[in-house]
Amino acid sequence: MLRSDLAKKADLTFYQLLGLGLGFLFILFFLAFKISSLMLLLAGLFWQRLAATCDCLNHLSLANHPLILTFLIFVVLVLAGLLFLIIAKIIKLKILTNKFIGANLANKSRALAPILNSLAKETSLENKIIEIQDAQPIIFCFGLIKPKICLSSGSVDKLSRSELKVVLLHEQHHLLSHEPLKLFIVRALTKILFFLPGLKYLANQYLVFSELAADEWATDYFQNKAFLAGALYKVLKWKKQLIKKNELAISFFADQVMEERVNKLTNNNYQPRFKIFNSHLAGGLVSLSLIFIFVLGLLVLSNSALASSAQSSCSLSSQNLTSQCQISVKKTICQLESYGFHNSVCTD
Repeated sequence: MLRSDLAKKADLTFYQLLGLGLGFLFILFFLAFKISSLMLLLAGLFWQRLAATCDCLNHLSLANHPLILTFLIFVVLVLAGLLFLIIAKIIKLKILTNKFIGANLANKSRALAPILNSLAKETSLENKIIEIQDAQPIIFCFGLIKPKICLSSGSVDKLSRSELKVVLLHEQHHLLSHEPLKLFIVRALTKILFFLPGLKYLANQYLVFSELAADEWATDYFQNKAFLAGALYKVLKWKKQLIKKNELAISFFADQVMEERVNKLTNNNYQPRFKIFNSHLAGGLVSLSLIFIFVLGLLVLSNSALASSAQSSCSLSSQNLTSQCQISVKKTICQLESYGFHNSVCTD
């Protein structure tokens, strides 16, 4: 599929979002790997058991290193909480999306209406369209791996043939672009990394250009806008109260960035704002860098402090370690003298 300028901008924004998300996840798992050894040490501290060699004992207590160990506990809890949040958010998003799809597909028609059959062949969408029995104006593209288009019987009845065709072409663009999968990633990232500056802005920019690219595809580069405008008008007027479903990984025909789409349909010269690198994205990158540097720096200081403490603790005893071990061995040998063993070391 030939990618238009709008589609390329949507792709670029998506990859920026994906880069921020993967960057954060890399930092998260990198820190988890780095702190794993300290977590084992922490477990040993709670049991008050560390290495002992020839009476050289090294006990690092919470009282001796309150700041370091408190930091380690905090980092462990934060990492565990973030991992749990990531898993929980992804599972919830998938469950809600599947629930909505399942509820609609339960009313699936056995066969497509004749007009849909004809349009499916005309738009090369055979076996990609599902019709459901519902009077509501339901039109969406779904499916993470093998996307399909769902239309309600009410939509088929209310829209003219030309309007239905432009609606199918709009959803075809989402289908070919694997929009449901991209939306799943965008929704998941915005839910998980809600605290990261710039992420919400990039997500909205992606939605704008994704929808405009689909409109462009459906209207032959906005040359034939009348039928798309008519379809949008009928669907929005029919619904009266627009139901927001921005929480799902589903591309709905008339539920998002409507202001931008209407502006483009009514004004050929309208150009939505697009920035490759802006202050929002810069804020997100700076935040990631600061988090990484700060936490990694504290981990390095913690490792150094604990290592130097352990070394100094043992070094104090290691000055007499050889003599202590010799005394221990001598006592053991001398105890054997009572059993008839004699050795010169006991006469020293």
